[in-house]
Amino acid sequence: MKHIAISRAGVVERSLTAEEVTQKESQEAALAAARAAAQRIAAIAATDKDMARVGEDLLDILIVKGVVSLDDFPAQAREKINNRKALRNG
Repeated sequence: MKHIAISRAGVVERSLTAEEVTQKESQEAALAAARAAAQRIAAIAATDKDMARVGEDLLDILIVKGVVSLDDFPAQAREKINNRKALRNG
């Protein structure tokens, strides 16, 4: 069974087989899913800066309460933490 694809101008472009229609629908569904995934990723990325700040504040709270110490972290991590604090307080 053939289906007819009609352009926006109303002109017959060519006939499509049922298999071609199914393939086109599958491709369109995959494209829609990819677009939705990209939107979710963009929404998550948009909150990264805010979540980093939450992590910094949480670390400060844990240090103040004595749950962790800066000495518990590797030297490179301590350096990054201290550099970030200096930038925030600067």
